[in-house]
Amino acid sequence: MPADLVQVPPFLSKDIAGDIFTGSILGGGDYQIGSWVLGVQAKLTLGNMNDEQRSGPTTYVSNAASTFSTSSKIESIWMISLAPRIGYTYENSLFYAFGGLAASRFTYSFKYSDTCTAGFYDIVDTSISKNKLGWTAGVGYEYQVTDGGGLMVEYAHYEFDDVI
Repeated sequence: MPADLVQVPPFLSKDIAGDIFTGSILGGGDYQIGSWVLGVQAKLTLGNMNDEQRSGPTTYVSNAASTFSTSSKIESIWMISLAPRIGYTYENSLFYAFGGLAASRFTYSFKYSDTCTAGFYDIVDTSISKNKLGWTAGVGYEYQVTDGGGLMVEYAHYEFDDVI
C-alpha cells in the first residue's frame, strides 16, 4: 500500500460517541408486589443527538506541498425503546433498573477534501441514512407527588452497532 493511503484509514475508522441531555415521552405500566415493582416502559426520546470527528489538514507523505482533510458526522433526532424494568420502593420513592430493545434512524455524513488532485477528488461529500435496531439499559429514580403523578430522573445508555 502506498504511504499516502496508509494515512487515510485512521481518520476514517474512529468511533463516534457522545453524551447528551434529551427529553422523552414515556408510557407503560407497573405491577407492585410488596416493595418490589415489575413493569415495562415504552419511550420516545427526542433531541439533537450528534457527534462529529474532523481531521486535517494532514500533509501527504509523498507530496509535502499538498494536504487532505476528513470529516465524519453521525446524527439522530429520535430513538424509541421498549424495556422491562424492576424496581424497589421506599415511601414515595422508586429506584429501578431497565434494559431492552431500541431503534433509531441515523444519518452519516462524510467529507474528504484535498489540495493535491486538482479536480478529481478535491471534495467528496456524501450522506447515508439508515434505520437501526439496538439495545438500551439504565437506572432511574421516581418520586410520587400525587396519585398518578410524579417526578422522574433517568440515565439511559443506548448501543447501536455498525450504524452505517
